[in-house]
Amino acid sequence: KESGAQIELAQTKEALGRYFIELNNNKKAKEYVEAAAKIFQNLDGHSVSDDLKHLIKDFNFKEGIVEEILSFGHEVVEIQDIKKVAQRILSTVIKITEAERGAIFVFPDEPEKQEAEILAAKNLTMEDMEKPDFDISYKMIIEAAKAGEIKLDNLDSSKNEPFKTESIKSRICIPL
Repeated sequence: KESGAQIELAQTKEALGRYFIELNNNKKAKEYVEAAAKIFQNLDGHSVSDDLKHLIKDFNFKEGIVEEILSFGHEVVEIQDIKKVAQRILSTVIKITEAERGAIFVFPDEPEKQEAEILAAKNLTMEDMEKPDFDISYKMIIEAAKAGEIKLDNLDSSKNEPFKTESIKSRICIPL
């Protein structure tokens, strides 16, 4: 796992999947892409390439998730750095929920400060957060933190004018 052999194996299976797509053998392609997905689901920060995800939309990624949750507690206790703990928590939540991206924000203890600080993020950069489209998400984060309750938003960009430029289809903010 640490040597990268599993990543290379999964990427090879993805390449074989692409090869069989070229040969119009989607059944065989799906077999290889599912095999790659099984490997990737156990590796933090890796998933099937976007161009192949259409082949595994019915794939059950939950296999092995119970074992991961059970080992998760032991791993987190051993980590001393709060940022590493937050990153591990975020990675696990993203894997379980199959979210594309996520972040953990912290707020200063001083009530006069409203600015949230990012503690951990996955597939969300500072540049993403500085774009005007992120303002709606940030407002939702602030609301969830102030109210101390979960905020959920499913977006339909075809009907809702403010979201026409956004690629985000749903959001959830959970204050910790």
